[in-house]
Amino acid sequence: VHWGRGVELQVVNTLTNGFFLLAGLSVARRAAHPETRRSGVLLVAVAWFSSVYHATSAWGGFLLDIGAMAVWAAHLLAAQQAACQVVGGRFCLLRKPTDRATAAALMGAGAISAPFFAFEVLGADPVTTWNIWANAFLVLIVAGMLPSLLQVFFLGWLPRFLKRILFAIGIILVGVVFTNLIHLLCVPGTFVAFPLHSGWHLCAALSAHWTVMLVDDAFTEGRNPSAAETPTSGKPIKGR
Repeated sequence: VHWGRGVELQVVNTLTNGFFLLAGLSVARRAAHPETRRSGVLLVAVAWFSSVYHATSAWGGFLLDIGAMAVWAAHLLAAQQAACQVVGGRFCLLRKPTDRATAAALMGAGAISAPFFAFEVLGADPVTTWNIWANAFLVLIVAGMLPSLLQVFFLGWLPRFLKRILFAIGIILVGVVFTNLIHLLCVPGTFVAFPLHSGWHLCAALSAHWTVMLVDDAFTEGRNPSAAETPTSGKPIKGR
């Protein structure tokens, strides 16, 4: 829908940012640790700024969108390192809060700057710019998740968390399929009946919710001496 001077409203893509809103509110309400509750608030910010982008289709809106996502992912990286420290793990690479904040700020800034530089300086087309951003975001996520997954494995908690980890990974891979279908079908104009990007919104919001709540459970386990002493006991995690 065109409204205003050069402004295009993507109706469905704008509305489906409600998935991020619901995920963020759920995390902020249910999470036990302050770090993970903050992550929920940042997901609400993702919902708002992504809505701004999809309601205008403007370059400035795109920067707001990826900026919010980069801040959320960078904070999640710092939160996962904090959780690793709480459980006394060997994979806590950033033990000081200042180190975690610095690393998160630098990596978040880098993820935003890469597509900006490609578009504004190198003259990259929108699809290439998006691909650069997608890979920068992937680096942020993997940098946070890999130490955490290794920590879960070496503590013997993998059987307890495996199904939820696989769900979080699997649902985001479905979202990647939606994104690839956009490039294959929507960009050439082969299929434009439904905005496939909305599928990414749903999958990303679900995966983000499950991932943050997994980190919250790690904080809870770290504060529970019996769980820390017997990590392979298989005791269920309550309230998730």
